[in-house]
Amino acid sequence: MGAAIADDGNQVYVGAVGSWYWQGQVFSQKLLSLRDQHKTSEGSPSDDDSYLGYSVATGEFNGDGDNADVVVGMPRGANLTGKVVLYNANLTNLNNMTGDQIGAYFGYSVASCDLNGDQLDDVIVGAPMWTNYEIMGKYETGRVYVVYQDGNHSFKKFDTLDGKNNKARFGLSIACAGNINLDGITASNPKGIQDLVVGAPYDGPDHQGAIYIYLG
Repeated sequence: MGAAIADDGNQVYVGAVGSWYWQGQVFSQKLLSLRDQHKTSEGSPSDDDSYLGYSVATGEFNGDGDNADVVVGMPRGANLTGKVVLYNANLTNLNNMTGDQIGAYFGYSVASCDLNGDQLDDVIVGAPMWTNYEIMGKYETGRVYVVYQDGNHSFKKFDTLDGKNNKARFGLSIACAGNINLDGITASNPKGIQDLVVGAPYDGPDHQGAIYIYLG
């Protein structure tokens, strides 16, 4: 279901959600050394039907500079609140994040880029089935979480972007768009501040779909 290649083109990750009674599994392969392959092992029965590997994106999450770490979605994990797992190239666990609402499918989509210009990759997570139950008549409006990496390579601070329309499923797809407006570019930070695109496939006029662009 999910796959990604690191920026240097030498590390590929593939998610296999059906492994181990749909616990899911992740494979890591170095393309220039075919024997250098790693894969996650089977978890406890409580992880059955969790769908690890549903979404995959690469980034730099532990400060070693190889830019070949990976963030993997597990949208039915953590007792159905959804979960996101960060690994290095050897599939050693670096960090975990969990959703805040049962059935929201936190981790259905993931992306990674620097959205605040501090030259640390942030993690973006889509939860397209998220619903604000305080508003009657609106369901599955969707939510996107922007989780910021700090100098200690932890992920605690976050912002949320919420869909507005009934069953729009905002966050079903997310992608980093580079630096659309060319802001924050300096000699020490030539990429500047990255920007974000969010898909809401049932939003827009007559539910024909919409794309939202957010500047970092």
